[in-house]
Amino acid sequence: MDTIAAASHSRSTLNTMASLPYRVDPEQYHIYGHRRAVVVVALALVLFISALDSTIVSVALPVIGADFDDYSQASWIVTAYLITYTAFLPIVSKCTDIFGRRPVLVFSTLFFMLWSGACGGAKTMNQLIIFRALQGIGGSAIYSAVIVTISTIVPRIEIAKYTPMIGTVFAMSSVAGPLIGGAIVSHIHWGWIFFVNLPIGAIGTCFLLYGLKDPQQEPLSWNMIARRVDWIGSFLLLASSVLLSFALQVGGSTYPWISAEVLAPIVISVCLLPALVYFETRHPEPLIPLNLFNGRNYTLIVTFTLCLGAGFYTTTIFLPQRMEVVDLVSPITAGIRMLPQLLLTGLMSIVAGGIVVKTRRYRGIMWASASIGPIACGLLSILTAHTSFPQQYGFEALAGIAFGTTLPVSTIIVQFGTERSEIAAATGFQSFARQLGALIGIAADTAILNGVVTGRLNLLADNGGPLADPTLRGAILQNPAGLLGELDPASRAYVQNAYSSGFSKVFIFAAGCLAAGALATFGLLHEFPSELAADTQDAQKGDVEPDEVKSSDIESGRQLGVDGHRITVYTEKGDVESGKQLDVEEHKITDDTEKGDIESGKQLDVDEHKTADYTEKSDVELGKQLDVDEHNIADDTEKQVQSYSQAIDGIDDKNVSISLLQIASEPLHDQNSGGDIMPVDSVQGSSGSSSHLSTTLDSVA
Repeated sequence: MDTIAAASHSRSTLNTMASLPYRVDPEQYHIYGHRRAVVVVALALVLFISALDSTIVSVALPVIGADFDDYSQASWIVTAYLITYTAFLPIVSKCTDIFGRRPVLVFSTLFFMLWSGACGGAKTMNQLIIFRALQGIGGSAIYSAVIVTISTIVPRIEIAKYTPMIGTVFAMSSVAGPLIGGAIVSHIHWGWIFFVNLPIGAIGTCFLLYGLKDPQQEPLSWNMIARRVDWIGSFLLLASSVLLSFALQVGGSTYPWISAEVLAPIVISVCLLPALVYFETRHPEPLIPLNLFNGRNYTLIVTFTLCLGAGFYTTTIFLPQRMEVVDLVSPITAGIRMLPQLLLTGLMSIVAGGIVVKTRRYRGIMWASASIGPIACGLLSILTAHTSFPQQYGFEALAGIAFGTTLPVSTIIVQFGTERSEIAAATGFQSFARQLGALIGIAADTAILNGVVTGRLNLLADNGGPLADPTLRGAILQNPAGLLGELDPASRAYVQNAYSSGFSKVFIFAAGCLAAGALATFGLLHEFPSELAADTQDAQKGDVEPDEVKSSDIESGRQLGVDGHRITVYTEKGDVESGKQLDVEEHKITDDTEKGDIESGKQLDVDEHKTADYTEKSDVELGKQLDVDEHNIADDTEKQVQSYSQAIDGIDDKNVSISLLQIASEPLHDQNSGGDIMPVDSVQGSSGSSSHLSTTLDSVA
């Protein structure tokens, strides 16, 4: 009775899932050959322009502020982008499940390009800030859709090969952003830092339209969309994220931390969280499936990612600033001197993915790389105005190794440890945690830096001199690199030392965040999926090609395992979608199954050599049995089967052990007639199919 109840519940679940247009077998998303190469290039291009806009604008802020004669709001050009970018990450990830990968990715890229053009043509500072907020939505959508698409266009075992592309692209954008931005504002109008996205995005969109295909599904009705979208959860998460992001961005700079403008958004944001949890537990397709946090690994990885966001963005944002202020180099030179960290971040992303694929282990590499991060930031904190650059490059290299390894491996752990149907939501929330950690880290870093520098400048002001002017001290805090040249040598040296001390405190804070994240990784369980290990071993033995036999095929009931090998029985479309499967436990076929048994719906139980009553059709939908009622397997395949069975061992009157046998979806060749025997999925016969199968099995036996 328990089995029947469980089967009934599972059938109900499958029926519900079948009514959802894009809740399909993940294997149907897989693409191969040149189309996969085209799509991977397209994903890299669109992800590059999304990541580029996080770094390219920073060097242009003084020029933009001067052009609009409005320095006070220039920082909002970056803030507006970061707020919407962070808030929409989990929302867009869920949209890929509802509308499909291809539509969401193409629309996101076009949306991003539209508002990039609008930013480049903005006529006022307020226009630019609004357009940047809208552009941030597009950038967030691109990032989320790219991560989800990578995890579904390839078999699960190959995810680790492609996920490192994300870290590589981000490293490239971090290098290229300041260089391209500095070159543009030095020679042409600043608007081209946004216009440069248009040709790159256009090429990426064309590649996506050519190579990326979603499975054919029923059209979505507005009623279906309304039922599937978590409207309340989306609103609550968006409101909470925007309010918290706003408070973190303006706190300590635009408004004091102890002020209504900062505290009120934080309090409201926190109060919205219980309501979000309440509604997420009641929606059939929640934006954030709370059951994800029942998994130990996912909870620990999200915690680690939150800490990693704070540490990673501290080095990529504040280390170049330190070079400009303390070492008095130009933005372009600072970008070049960041190459050791950024290049190693990209290189180690590729190496780490290869190690995970080769060893099928991820705990050791996570422990080692997560431990290097706080050490690297601790070493950066001891830099002074007189530290040699080779020594600084060595510290940067350590940081690059740590970040380049942990960024992709943490994502791989989430993708391997999550059900395929929940990968979009799981990776979306992980990305949200990383961006939230970045916002928290940047806000804390800014508060620490300003606090240390303000204290030092106030001490010097008490002794008189040029820094006694409070207006000048405030201007130095807003634009230190631009004003240092106007100070006398003694005051300049004092300001440089003040900032050097402030940046040291910032890197100590980053080291603490990364240390907390490293502690979380020591609680990870090794949960490399067993079916992935089996598939990898089969591929290495040469039995099957990795792209030909995928774990998702086995899970969806598409293959018949016989003597360690797979006989693929392709039924017609409806049966394939239902995942029919004949499971032979002991890899033997006995002649106990007579024609009458199959016609009356009896199932061959090889494990105990007994026949069981055939269950109803709904059990077949669970992928447990092969329904032969609507199919026709001709008995003239007997010789073809025998011609492929070169390693038959132990033939007797009762059973046959078949090895090295595979029946693929292509037509079989009949040696007698010289013709082709059609694959099962093309056979439309109805009557007599059970008889044909029985005849075939009897003849083999």
